[in-house]
Amino acid sequence: EEKKRKEAEEKKKQEEKPVRVVQHTVGPEENLYRISMKYYQNRSGEEKIKAYNHLKGNSVYSGQVLNIPLEN
Repeated sequence: EEKKRKEAEEKKKQEEKPVRVVQHTVGPEENLYRISMKYYQNRSGEEKIKAYNHLKGNSVYSGQVLNIPLEN
């Protein structure tokens, strides 16, 4: 079942290939909400960032480097 889930995730990722990916280093007062607002101007980016970076929860830490998938 785990293998099927991983294959489905990979397929979904390939279908949603971003136009470009930028690297973002998390600052001391940042969280997923703030990062999402910076790049997407809304909260929809939180799930995109989590999925793209294989994050299990909503926690990020200062100094962490995240890949931010952008459509344009």
